[in-house]
Amino acid sequence: MDYKKAGVRIISFFIFLGLFSAAFALTTDLSIENFSEIMFEVIYDNANTTVQNDVTTLLNENCIAINSTTNDTNNNPPIFLQDVCNNATLLNEITENCNNYYELKNTFPEFEPNLEFEEACNQVLGGTLNESCALLQETGIEIEPEEISEICFRYTNKEINNKTFFVETLTSAIPENISEESATLLTLSRTIDLISLSLLGPLIILLFVLLYDNKKELMRIIGNLLFSLGFVMVVPILLLKAYVAVVGYDTTPLLISMQNINAVEQQQGMVAGLVPLVLGNLIGLLFLITGAILFFIGLLIKRVFKKEKTL
Repeated sequence: MDYKKAGVRIISFFIFLGLFSAAFALTTDLSIENFSEIMFEVIYDNANTTVQNDVTTLLNENCIAINSTTNDTNNNPPIFLQDVCNNATLLNEITENCNNYYELKNTFPEFEPNLEFEEACNQVLGGTLNESCALLQETGIEIEPEEISEICFRYTNKEINNKTFFVETLTSAIPENISEESATLLTLSRTIDLISLSLLGPLIILLFVLLYDNKKELMRIIGNLLFSLGFVMVVPILLLKAYVAVVGYDTTPLLISMQNINAVEQQQGMVAGLVPLVLGNLIGLLFLITGAILFFIGLLIKRVFKKEKTL
């Protein structure tokens, strides 16, 4: 058994892994904010236009409610779902108001109905609100009034389009504990990448030592290494992007379910289908350019130091 050749192959493999890991980490933003933004963009872009408009209209209605409560004469702050869920007294007051409303409506035939208020009361008295509160508590979503108000202000003043409005509104509702956990995982990932980079130096030196007496073979191995690395960085991603462009993925049912907080669980199976789309958008142009450069450098080295054919 040629231990030297086996050692060279093992070292080359670990150098390949280290370089790929470093290239991915240095050219790709893996933060939860960026990942969520890309995911919501994918959901919006691949849905039916009518549903896109419906969701945007729904979010805009929330903005109208926020603005009306923020700018009223009593200077009352806007009330969000989390405020109702976390305040039993407020919930009881809303329930009492709904009961009084229906009592007046049934007592006086000439009483002018308020359809928007009735819709809200149906959610409270029908148990939908309690289900929404339970799901809100389970997910840990917490709305920041100042941030939402700022997004609404920019949308109302046509500073952002429908897609940006949708993405920023949903991204702003990411639970803080998830962001903190993501930051911890990201830090751990960066630490692992730094360790990988620090090990690359000794591995490359060891490879040079093993092949010091055969510099052409050393250059051929380096060429093959860079060629393979570039190929793996570019070709699968291009195939993935081509697949997404040709086949596509209809996210309309998922976007529809987002209009009804109680229907989200029914569409959880669709999230797996988002993986190719999100991955294709997560890996950016810089990663592909880096891979292409490595590919052509490796190809050039392979051509220059190719083995001579023996007769």
